[in-house]
Amino acid sequence: MFPNRNVLTTLRVNYLIPLLLCLMTIPACAAAPDADAINTLTSMQNGFRAVHGKVSPSVVSIISQITEETPIMQNPFPFFFNNPLPNMQLPNIQRRVQAMGSGVIIRKDGYVLTNSHVVNNATKVTVQLSGSKDTLAAEVVQTDPHSDLAIVKITEKGEHNFPVATLGDAKSVQVGDWAIAFGSPYSLNLATTMTVGVISATGRQLNSPDDQNRFSDLLQTDASINPGNSGGPLCNIRGEVIGINFMIYSPGSNMGSAGSVGIGFAIPINENTRQIIDTLVTGHPVVRGRLGILVRNLHATMRDHYGVATGGILVDNVMSGQAADKAGIKDEDIIIEYNKMKVTDSEQFVQLVEHTAPGTKVPVIIIRNKQEQHINVTVGEAPSETQRAAIDQSKVGLKVTTLTREISAQYRLPMMKGVVITQVDQGGPADETGLQPGDIIIRVGDELVTTENEFWTALGKAMAVEKHGVLLRIQRGNIATTLSMPIIEDLTKKKK
Repeated sequence: MFPNRNVLTTLRVNYLIPLLLCLMTIPACAAAPDADAINTLTSMQNGFRAVHGKVSPSVVSIISQITEETPIMQNPFPFFFNNPLPNMQLPNIQRRVQAMGSGVIIRKDGYVLTNSHVVNNATKVTVQLSGSKDTLAAEVVQTDPHSDLAIVKITEKGEHNFPVATLGDAKSVQVGDWAIAFGSPYSLNLATTMTVGVISATGRQLNSPDDQNRFSDLLQTDASINPGNSGGPLCNIRGEVIGINFMIYSPGSNMGSAGSVGIGFAIPINENTRQIIDTLVTGHPVVRGRLGILVRNLHATMRDHYGVATGGILVDNVMSGQAADKAGIKDEDIIIEYNKMKVTDSEQFVQLVEHTAPGTKVPVIIIRNKQEQHINVTVGEAPSETQRAAIDQSKVGLKVTTLTREISAQYRLPMMKGVVITQVDQGGPADETGLQPGDIIIRVGDELVTTENEFWTALGKAMAVEKHGVLLRIQRGNIATTLSMPIIEDLTKKKK
């Protein structure tokens, strides 16, 4: 229903007359633009244009062909509570989907830096250069889901001398610095879009959307980043790449799954990132250190109990046979120093260990029974995605996923560290073991497992050394129990 025309006329008169009176009182000089202000804005505008001219030729769109398995039923645990058909297994539907992301060329011979999640499990990859409608053939050189970085190489035949971006250093980045993002939001028709904002925060710590990995030292920006921008460069005002666009936060949706509200994150380009990039370019997987312990920060009550005033972290659990166990570290030890560096929190400690080469002997200072002790630890090697891929998962007869807060809440599962079973193949080893969809696997043999990657790696190792079976510690509803899985022969995939 439209308002009465007389009412609209009255409103116009009531508002227009005061507005005209106000305009008549404004001095004539106010209409004249300020020359200094215009010069400043023009200089700034030229600076943004220069960044675009320098960076945009090296920005690419990446198109990945992926085969997905989608369950016929959305609920991965159909009728889990009071299941009338506990042995019924419905097949998954395979479908081919096309995913799109962005990347930045870092070598003239066509090596492109992007996110791991842009090309993970891709059966075919093509690249579209800035300003071009043609796509070029490409291949995935190596991925590193732990850092969410990957290298793709343009393999199209012919002579190519690709434009290259300059990698900067995020170490000097401060809140308030200009942040300029590039990428292909939503569509190839929007390729090489540039958006401008500032660095909103540094050192952000977040879990990946699937809770598989933990990211530290992220850059936060309000420069608009949207789906399709993943893998594109975040630059400073000098046109140097200081980060790789990674994830956005949108209220009411999963991290990274909706449009920008001015909260975006980028993986910083720093010394550690450069080492990862250099390794990925060679085609080798990234190797990280591991002690085999679970740790957490100390709160006030713990500090009083253990006699630690500042710093330090609590050892929650020591995994049998791992590096820390071999060195004599025990549950409830407080680690206050690692490799001559003060330990301030669990995030910093994990980073220190991961960036230590396996086989390195490292001095560690702990507090046990309120007494300081010095221990030397020979750092072990963390399991890689390559090791997980070497396991023929189809022979086990089950599928698992990392237990996240979202899955726990949606299916009313207890929230704990572990992997949850989403499918058990009838008649397979997992079925014979007595495993069911909805079971949470906490431990494989003596190894605690907190992610899907850790589960498959631990299972493969245990199958190789055990003679009669592998013990699995599981949580089923409110009951914790241990099951024995029979030894599976030839679990390791044969190289073709």
